[in-house]
Amino acid sequence: MAQLLAAFRKARKLTQRDLAGRLGTTQQAVSRLERDATGVSVDRLMKVLSVLGVELVFHDKAPAEVPEPKGRPRRRGVEW
Repeated sequence: MAQLLAAFRKARKLTQRDLAGRLGTTQQAVSRLERDATGVSVDRLMKVLSVLGVELVFHDKAPAEVPEPKGRPRRRGVEW
């Protein structure tokens, strides 16, 4: 994650100081984030992505499950 954030920043030709200014933080905080993003909050991550113009997308790779029918099951020659 940290390397991706740095790559997106560099692709937009922003310095760490530029990004920090847009985030309202310090260059040192951006540097820490780009070294190790494991402790970043979701709010902070979303703000960084927004400033960088990056969209975070989730895809459900599991097949959709058929929902259980509501109410009592019907008997079709089988005892429930």
